[in-house]
Amino acid sequence: MEKLIANQTEAIDVKKRLLEAKAQVRFRKLFNNIAEDVSNLLLTTQNINSNDIAKNYRPDFVGALRETYREVIKVFGFSLRQEAEKKFKVNFEIKNKPIEYKLETTPTQEREVNKDFSMEAVLFINNRSEIQADIITDTNGRQIQDNIDKSVSEYNVLLADNMAKQDKLNEQLTNIGIAILLGAATEKDRINIGKELEKLKTQNQLLIDNRNPIISRGFKNNFTDASKNRSEIISEYEVGQTESFIRQKEAESIDKVVLSATIINIKKNWASVGDSKVRDDHVIADKTYRFNPIPVDEYFFVGGEKLKAPRLGSIPSNNIRCRCNSLYIFQ
Repeated sequence: MEKLIANQTEAIDVKKRLLEAKAQVRFRKLFNNIAEDVSNLLLTTQNINSNDIAKNYRPDFVGALRETYREVIKVFGFSLRQEAEKKFKVNFEIKNKPIEYKLETTPTQEREVNKDFSMEAVLFINNRSEIQADIITDTNGRQIQDNIDKSVSEYNVLLADNMAKQDKLNEQLTNIGIAILLGAATEKDRINIGKELEKLKTQNQLLIDNRNPIISRGFKNNFTDASKNRSEIISEYEVGQTESFIRQKEAESIDKVVLSATIINIKKNWASVGDSKVRDDHVIADKTYRFNPIPVDEYFFVGGEKLKAPRLGSIPSNNIRCRCNSLYIFQ
């Protein structure tokens, strides 16, 4: 049993990682577009409304999120019905697309499993993409402004550092004049310091003349670096949330379907990946539910809150970068 759970968990994790990699490319491309466009604007002005720029990209993130959700649903959204077909010799007519197929339960009762699931999937894709795009957009606005400020600050540090070096050389020139009179220095020493001072003055003028290009380049580098980690986190979060939600909804749709005198009853457990990175609360959940599955419509109690499946909580520590899975068991 332990080996079976481990194999199932690993199989789900492999599929998720492949989907996360595809999503990362998608989101990183959008962040790179923002970096490029804002960088070009900074060549002429620093009077930029970061929130307005972020809002311009909101439709792109809605599209990227929906594409990600559809890919995850295509991979994970039909596995339990396929398993039920094999186990119970029933036909859900699964074609990886919405189908209005009415499963006969009793002469007076019907359960439209595929239709119910399709409605849940469509609502999830449309509603969640709007909500998550708003969150990403708000963060983008702050990140754009923060990195503009950081780039301006870095430029000012360069300028101040250059001026400080000039002040130090001017002080040395004053002192060396006295040293020459005392025979402690030569004219050559004064000439060398003068050359260094002129070099710094030239560099200072270049900094002044190229203020906007320097800030523009700094912003692009800073924003791109920060966005690499964000792309990874967003991809993991969105793929993980969708996988958990859609498998849970499919299980709920199938649960307690009556076939003749047989009830399709589904239970679920909580299984972590079992390595040292698993957070303490999820280790406890694993020990509690791994071999003690609960009915599919009940909640796990993990880290101080109730969750229908991993990553479907309201506490960030239960959701972000969680790699646990629910495994659904037909009985």
